[in-house]
Amino acid sequence: MTNQRPYRVMVAISDTANVEEWARLANRLLPEGGEICLRGMITIPEGRSLSEGALRSQQLRKRFDELMGAYPAIRQEQWVRVDY
Repeated sequence: MTNQRPYRVMVAISDTANVEEWARLANRLLPEGGEICLRGMITIPEGRSLSEGALRSQQLRKRFDELMGAYPAIRQEQWVRVDY
């Protein structure tokens, strides 16, 4: 008996503007039984406080949560990284 891992499509997103389109594309690429992993990346200009990315990261997480209802293949383990 073989333990096959599910096929996964990972989508790295830095802006909430096109999240729906990326999720739709990932869903089309995904075979039956696969999973979509969303990863958010917020870039803060050098010399600025990382806390400036807090609002953008909250907005991205909220958008990810909304998409989980529309696309059941999206895994609940998404994360958003804020960095320089």
